[in-house]
Amino acid sequence: MQPKTMLKILKRLPVETLSNAEKQFVDSGIEIISSNDKSLSVKRQIILSDIIKKCHVSERFLVIDDLRIFDNVTSYARTFEDGISELKNNGPWDILYLDHDLGSVDDEKTGYGILLFLEQNKNLLPEEIILVSANPVGVKRMKQILEKIYQ
Repeated sequence: MQPKTMLKILKRLPVETLSNAEKQFVDSGIEIISSNDKSLSVKRQIILSDIIKKCHVSERFLVIDDLRIFDNVTSYARTFEDGISELKNNGPWDILYLDHDLGSVDDEKTGYGILLFLEQNKNLLPEEIILVSANPVGVKRMKQILEKIYQ
């Protein structure tokens, strides 16, 4: 588990579910790497292992892209319509990988259109959006919307 993922999970845990040792571990600001990291003391590994068991949370990844394939993805949407449906029915997502073109010739049914939708539905915003488009003009437009959304 990546440090960023672990810290996101820890932030979601209700404080009352953590033991004093776990609270101290979390509050200490130690970079959490993984429960089997050799640089962590055995005690810290056990505490981290207990925290992970309490979490029962894993990051949810949505890919809205007509072509690309990624590892460890929760769901794929290959069209604009499927992407909007996934966002509405299963959002908010932890991470969204977003393409621009989505195999569409309709400029409104692109990744840019997805971001316009998210701008109007901020309750569905993922924690992180990663642009995966090879279209430089589309990426530029999408970055402008992202800057507005995540101000």
